[in-house]
Amino acid sequence: MIASQNVVSVQLSSMPTEIQGDSNLAEPLSYDAAQKQLSYRGFMTRASYDYLRDLSRNTEYQQALLELYQMSSVALHKPHRLEVPPLFWLALGILGILAALAWYWYVK
Repeated sequence: MIASQNVVSVQLSSMPTEIQGDSNLAEPLSYDAAQKQLSYRGFMTRASYDYLRDLSRNTEYQQALLELYQMSSVALHKPHRLEVPPLFWLALGILGILAALAWYWYVK
């Protein structure tokens, strides 16, 4: 499986025969017979997934399409993780120690 630059790809041994001659299949879905890869560019909507899934009852194709559907949403909508700089943690630790020392001297 490959996910880069909004293109997701999965292995598929061959494109089902009922889809091979379909002139409605242009970008964003593509099949590379030499590499045996089914690829999808961009975000696959549920309507696109349903349409493409209904083109063939081939289980290998349907499984590959499901993986593309899931991967396309992950590739485009990666959760943004908040990065906290190490100096913040150091300052927080120092403040904690100073607060503990102040409390100790106050209670004494």
